[in-house]
Amino acid sequence: MHTTQGKEAEVVILVLGGNPQRPGAKDWAAQSPNLLNVAVSRAKARLYVIGDRAAWGQRPYFRVLDQRLGAGSEGPSR
Repeated sequence: MHTTQGKEAEVVILVLGGNPQRPGAKDWAAQSPNLLNVAVSRAKARLYVIGDRAAWGQRPYFRVLDQRLGAGSEGPSR
């Protein structure tokens, strides 16, 4: 993610993973909006987000992304 700052792509695929028993990585990624902002703002045409919506949608900043994607987005419902 850090090496993409300042670069753009037609399509960005944001893969959100993490171990449910060890939420440290999710907490770290959600402590500041910077990483998410870099990922989302690089997409010129399409943004695909892959991950556990229930787990990530509760985290700061990722909650806003979840709300913006809304109920009309494809994938499993909440």
